[in-house]
Order: sequence, then C-alpha cells, then structure tokens
Amino acid sequence: MNTFALTDVDRQDLARMEERAAFLGHFNPMTMASTPAADSNMHLLVSLSECCDEVLNEGNLAWTLTPDARTAVFERLYSEERLHEAATLAKEHQVDENDLLGKWIVKLVLDEPIDLPGLALNEISQARIAKGMVSNYLEHRMPDLDMVLERKVADNALDLVRSSRLLGRDTELAALREFMLARGPSRMQSNALMLGGVGGSGKSALLAECVRRVRGTDWSGPMVAWIDFDRALFSRFDETVMMAELARQIGLSLRDSEGVHAFRVALGKMESSSSSAKKRSFRTRAYESTNAQSLWRQYVEPTLAAGRHLVLVLDTYEEMVMQGRDVLETIAKWLDSLRSEFQLHSLRVVFSGREIADLPRGSSLRFAPSLLLGDLSRVWAIELLKQHARVDGTWMNGELLVEKFGGNPLVLKIIGRHLSVSGLQAAVDLLADDYRPGTNDPLAQGVLYTRILGRLRSKDPDLKRLAHPGLVLRRVTPQLIAAVLADPCGLGPIAQARADELFVALAEQVWLVDKESSGVLIHRKDLRNLMLKLMEGDMLHKARAIHRAAAAYYSEGKDPVLDRASQHMEALYHQLFLGELPQLPSDHAARLLNWVGTDIGCAPPEARAGLKYAASLQLSEVEQGTLSADIAHSYHDERLHSAYDAGVETHTIAGSSTHQSNVTGSRVGRFQVLQAFIQGDFDLIGSVSEEVVETALASRNDHRLSGEQRDLVDSPLWFVALAAIRNGDAKKLARYICAHPLYLHADSEPWIRDVRHSIAYSRALDTVVRLLSATIALPERPPADIPGLIRTTDELRAYQLLGYEIGGSGSVAISTYLLRYMQKSFRRFASGGDGPSGFSFDHDTWALPESPDAPLTLGDIAQGVSGAGSMRLASKPATALGRKLALGIIPELYPAIRGALHQADDRRLAQMAARAQLLTGPSWPVELGEKEFAANLAHDREKWTMVLIETADRYGKLEGIVLDSLRLWDMFRGNSQLQTIVIQLERRLQR
Repeated sequence: MNTFALTDVDRQDLARMEERAAFLGHFNPMTMASTPAADSNMHLLVSLSECCDEVLNEGNLAWTLTPDARTAVFERLYSEERLHEAATLAKEHQVDENDLLGKWIVKLVLDEPIDLPGLALNEISQARIAKGMVSNYLEHRMPDLDMVLERKVADNALDLVRSSRLLGRDTELAALREFMLARGPSRMQSNALMLGGVGGSGKSALLAECVRRVRGTDWSGPMVAWIDFDRALFSRFDETVMMAELARQIGLSLRDSEGVHAFRVALGKMESSSSSAKKRSFRTRAYESTNAQSLWRQYVEPTLAAGRHLVLVLDTYEEMVMQGRDVLETIAKWLDSLRSEFQLHSLRVVFSGREIADLPRGSSLRFAPSLLLGDLSRVWAIELLKQHARVDGTWMNGELLVEKFGGNPLVLKIIGRHLSVSGLQAAVDLLADDYRPGTNDPLAQGVLYTRILGRLRSKDPDLKRLAHPGLVLRRVTPQLIAAVLADPCGLGPIAQARADELFVALAEQVWLVDKESSGVLIHRKDLRNLMLKLMEGDMLHKARAIHRAAAAYYSEGKDPVLDRASQHMEALYHQLFLGELPQLPSDHAARLLNWVGTDIGCAPPEARAGLKYAASLQLSEVEQGTLSADIAHSYHDERLHSAYDAGVETHTIAGSSTHQSNVTGSRVGRFQVLQAFIQGDFDLIGSVSEEVVETALASRNDHRLSGEQRDLVDSPLWFVALAAIRNGDAKKLARYICAHPLYLHADSEPWIRDVRHSIAYSRALDTVVRLLSATIALPERPPADIPGLIRTTDELRAYQLLGYEIGGSGSVAISTYLLRYMQKSFRRFASGGDGPSGFSFDHDTWALPESPDAPLTLGDIAQGVSGAGSMRLASKPATALGRKLALGIIPELYPAIRGALHQADDRRLAQMAARAQLLTGPSWPVELGEKEFAANLAHDREKWTMVLIETADRYGKLEGIVLDSLRLWDMFRGNSQLQTIVIQLERRLQR
C-alpha cells in the first residue's frame, strides 16, 4: 500500500476506514470519508483503494475489501480484543438494506439469534460466506449453515414435485404415511412397500407430499433418504456411492452431523481397487462394503438417536429392473446389510416405479400390501380434468368425458391440456366420436392420442402434418423443424422464418410438449413412448426418414444448443432406432443406455438387444431370440459371470454351466473356465487350454462379441496359464501361443479397450508367455514404457515378469494397495524402519501405528493406508526381503480359494479366523475375530469369506491362515494342485 505520505493521524483514520469496510459486503467509497468533498480525505481513499476490488451493486460500481485485506483487519481486531466492539459500531452505521454479506458478518460476530428455517436461499448463501470469513476468530458455536442450505435445497426439491392439490389419493397417502411412521397393524409385520403406477399417475407427487408431512418442517420426524435411480449418479448401482449419499441425507436430520461428515470424507479417501476393469469385481465390492461398515460404526452409529427410524425411498425403480436380476440381487444384499451389518434395524424401504418386481427370495424385507395408483374415482377424475382444462364450476361435458374415457390420470391430464389449448368445443368433438376406448389399454390410449393429433386446433394448418411424426424427436427446435422434420412431413424445404412460426404453434400444444428453455421443446415422455410403439405403415416410413435426418443433423454438429458430446449421443440415439448403431465398448454402451432411458423399450428388438448386450445387461426372452448362436452363447456365459460378480454363492452357480466345446461352433466361455477354476478342476482347464487360447486370440477382433471387460489376471487366458504351471504343461502351452499368427501380430491397444491404465494387449500376451516360460524368446515389438506408478495388478504382473528385460532398470513406484501392507516387514519399513537397498517410501503418508500389537478395525486399516504413498524401487530387488516386499497380493487365486472354502461350514471358517488372530496378534481386524466373524458370516457368507481371504493375504498369511487350513481339512478337490500353483506363481513372480 502506498502510505509514504500518510501521517500518524492519517494512518489511524485509514485503519478506521478499513475496519468499517471489513464489516461491509460492498460500499460506496465516498461514504467512507468524514467530509467526502474535502480534498484532504481523497488521499486516504486512494490508499484504501489499493486493498479493495471493484464490484457491481445493482448496476453501480462499488468497492469491497480484498480477501487478504479483510483477513488482516479481522486478525488485528481479534488480537486487540476489539472484534465485538467493531461489530457493534458497524451495526450502528449499517445503511444499505441490500448488503446481506455485511449484515451476516455483524450477526455472526455478535452471536445474534437467527431464524435458520426461515432463511431464503440467497440469505443462507451470504451467511455461509460470512461464516468462512469470521469463524476463526469466534469462540461461540456457529450455526451449521451448510446443513441449513442442504435442507432448504431438499425442501425446495420436494416442493417442485408436490402438487398444489393432490387429488383423489387420500387413502393411498394415509396408507403410505402410516407405513413411513411405522404405525398401525402392519408395523411389526412389514418393513418394505411397493408403490406402483403408470407414468403420470402421481407417484412422485404422493411421495413428496408424504415425505414433507412425515419428516416435518423442522426435520424432527423419521429420517428420510430419497434416492432417484433416474439421476446419472445412481444409474449404475454402486454401494459406496449409495452409502455416501445415504449418510449425507441422514446427516440433514441430525443435530450434529460431524460424524456423518467424517464418514463421508473417510469413504471418499479409500483407495478401493487394484483393477482397471470396467466391471468392479465382487472382491473389490466386498472389501469396500466391509470397510464402509467399519467406518459407519466408528463415525455415524454413535450419532443416531435410539428409536428414530430411517425411511429409504428408492424412486424410478424401473431403471434398476431394466438392468436385470443381478442388479436387483445386489440391491437386495445391500438392503439386507443396512439392516444387519449397519445396525439400521428399523429401516423401512419404499420402492417406487412403473414396473414392480419383487426382490429375490431370501431378502430380509417383508412387504406390506402394494400401493398401486390406478384410476381415480369419478368425482376426483372430473376435478383433475377440470384442473388441467382450466374450467371452474359445474361442467357437464367434463362429466361426460370422464364417463366415456374413465379415470386414468395420464389420459385425463392429456385431454385436459388439449382442451386448454384447443378450447372447450374440442370436448364436443371427442364426445361425438363413436370410438369408446378402455383407457387402461395402451393400444386404446394410442388410438385416442392419434385422434387428438388429427384434430389439432391451431391457426397454422401445417401443424397437423408435423405434430404426429414429429414425436420421433425427443426435443424440438426451430432448426430441427427446418432441417429434419419439414421434408419427411411433406412440407418440403422451408425457410427458417417459417420454421420459427411452426415452433411457436407447436409450443402452444401444452398437452404434447413442455418448454425446456427458450427455443427448445420437449415431447411429453409417456405419450411419446406410447405413440412410438404404435407407429406403422406410412407413419413408420416417415419415422425412419426423420431418424435418418436427425442422425445426420446431430452427427454434423448442427444443433446450436447442445454441446458436441451431447449431439454425438443424440446421433447414436437415432442410429439405434434405425438399427444402424455401430459397435460400442461396454462403458460407451452403458452411457448411451442411460441417455436413451426408458425409450429403449421403443427401439427395434434386435437393436435394443445389441445395445443391452454390449452394456452387459440382462435381455428379455424376445431380445434373446434376436441373437445369433455365438452371441447367445457369449451372452449366457456373461450372465453367469455377472451372477458370480454379484456375490451369488459359488456352489449355486457351479451346476449351472457345463463345458460345451463338443457343440459344433461353440467356444469355451469365459465363465466356464472360471467355474472349473472355482471347483479346482485344473485338469479340465488343462484339457481345453489350447481352445481357450484360440478363443481369446480370435475374439479380440470379433466385433460381434462384447469386448474384454475384466483384467488380464481375471481372464480365462491367465487361468489356463495358472493351471499349466502346476505341472509340465507350461512350456508346451507357451510354445503354442508363440506359434500363433494372431499372437505375433497382436496390437498395442489396451487389453481393455479405451481404459487408460489397462496394459497393452501385446504386452498382456507376452506376460502370459513369460509366466509360462522364463526362457522362450518373445517377438520383437515396439518398446513399451513402464508406467511411473504401477496402479493395477495387471501392470504389476507385467513389470514382475517382463519389466526388467525390456529396459526396465530404472526407478518405478508401486501403489501401496497392490502390496501386502499389513505384513510386519512392510509395516516396519513404512513406519520409518530400514528397508532393502534401493527401496524408498514416503513415511509421512503412513498413518497406521508402528506397533504391530495395536488393535485395529477394518476401518482403521482403510484410513491408515488411504493416503499412503507408493513404494519406490530403484532397480530389481536383489535381496529376499526386497522380493518379499515387491511381490504383492495374489488376487488371481482368490476365486479358487473362495470356491474351496465353500466346502467348509461356518464353524470351520470361524476356527480359521481364530487361527488368524493367533498368528497375527492384536492387530488382526476386530470384525474378523472369531466371534464377530461368525456373526458376520450369518449375515453374508460370500462377502465375509472373500474379505477373510484378502485380509489374510494382506497380512502375508494366506498360506498360514487359509491354505494350511485347506490342507488340514483335505476337502477341496484340487487342494494339492492349488498349493503347487501358489508356490509356482510366487516363485515365478520373484525370479
């Protein structure tokens, strides 16, 4: 600041100006001078300007202190113990009613009472800014403004969905409210309820009204969490995402949400995967789930009031139904775990959707009688029709319309909106029509809408020609009318001005379209979906022409509103309906399905089957019937694999698939190999090893088949290599691969296409060969860069087996998550102890206690390693300790071990946990102790067995805890061969 000309008195005056400015969000600088017109004060304003920014206030320029200057002022006032005094003075001089920030700074410093529930969103926003400015200088407790803001946002979201008048649903509202409050005769018998109905029947409005009443305006009622599967965040079910969201919404109902905040932070920091796979494995999800449970008990459970129950609303449930039985199974397991493992015993779940599907049997949920929102009674149907037709008082034609068309809410809304645009005379036309539909029949509804479309009342005669075929488009703009709709609809080339006129005319048809934004209309979803399914003949011919024109329009990036990525998705949408969709990778197919939404049911069966197959979703019988024999075989194999990934018990899947190589043209499926691995049938794997190699190499470029979605170490190719190293077949198989022309010409694209950290396909194949043989010559390939940080098991295997021989003598870092970070030698090294020559670790990032005797939970371990750095190697490990530290865990063997442990009863598994405690000491996780582990097995045997396997490996005790027990029990078919594979694998990875 330029203060060289200021006297001591000037400096005191300037300090007073700064102190006044610190308590103002903005100010007119001239009000700061004691005598604004006097030149003697202007030099002070010049000095003040150097620590101010210019801002606009209601169109006029104003000043505001810079953040650094404001902080310096508050620091000075705090150190001089004058902060309260300065705030009191500032309050006396407040003149600008619009300066919300200044008001809030004063309020918070003076600790004035605040009506938090009554605050508007803009007031809360300014209050949060003010809190950030002064919170470090105040000793009194500050209001939780973040919670206030989130509550306000949640309340506003409910208000958007709630209807001003919820017509004719009093009975359903009372039943839903009784269920949510856990009252009435169903209180003890049920903890789940299905709320179903067609689109437009009022499900969301009913839910919103009930939640508002049950939760209360002060949020003192039952805790309510609402998850809408229509949101992109929840469109692919992910338990970690669900737990974070569930905790967030629970926190809004608590007086103190610090525990919830700590839980969400810890959950977000957890590194949860050593995989680049597009599909997260059951092993990954099991470990995440148990870690989340441990963190929940530490942070959230102590804050939950006894006797206060939780209502969980799962809305737009049909989105999950569409994804198949495996997803529903996963949701059922999650809900079971909430009640048992997360101790939410009084959880009550409401499923809401258009398609009602029971959860798999065995779920702990007990369903109350379903609430199905059907037709309205005659009285309420008339009221709904009048509301949308904008009619007051008695209306005879309205009563006749209800008598003719019934009480279907969606039909009544569309008729009412049609009449509000076309005039009440249009009701006479509908009544005069001799067609009498049963409006619960979609075909009948479609006929009704077709007749309305044919009788549009508009000043523009061309609107009729445009409206019906125009339903092919989800969104309509003037540009789309001119470039896409005009020609197929028989209007020929039209000028943009004419397209603008038609757009205005279409916008008036509020029964048909909603206004999304200026210049964009959206067709009403339910009406559009119904009409698309009924298009035939000439209308179908027009529809295809529109789809083709729209695909070209969006592909060329002509839309002035959508960004290029959205236009690409919209182009794919129309290509889907033409049956001309290009082959898409799995994650791209999944994104397109989310984009298409429920419209997928309107696409041609073969086209939608292809897209759902690419996205690895379950197909209907009709869709399966469109698949070729090869694709059908691949599809059924993938469904079995998905069931395994979902945590279905391995012995349940074991008998569901048999080797089909004897079937003409049939390939060995991926799951068939995994199944044999699970069962310990290594001889069977050996007998089909060459066939598996052939299939793996040939399918790489077979674009009809879904691409590789799992890691190399989870692939059939790796399993046959593991089976081969148990005996003398390894080198023979290596020679077979090396002689194959498809191996010699393997591409260098990622093993899992379009995945950043997936190793190159050619490098993956070379890794398999080197696992099989240390001496066989590899083909000449372009140099492969070793990643600076090895993040995945695939990358680690490639480094261990190939890295040194391809020029990998330089430094490399290995992610801690890949390592046996709980073995004593690693913990000593990570805590600051001496390591092998050439090894280094950032000890400051290691948060686990140095003592191996400190008791730990799974949550403690997850937090302790979540921020841990990587282990760096300057060169190939030269000592036994170095090779031991760099070996890492061996997750490729977990499926076989998991299968083996299925033959042991829960008592034996609990004994294994007791043995683990004995071998590892107090640091063995509390949740895996003998008694608690036995209780956890009763809740979810598959999950906890998998966690026991991985945890034993993390402690470097896989052999001592698990494999020795299997050897002692002698129950597993391939026990001795599995022991040999473990020894051979570890030996080859350390050579």
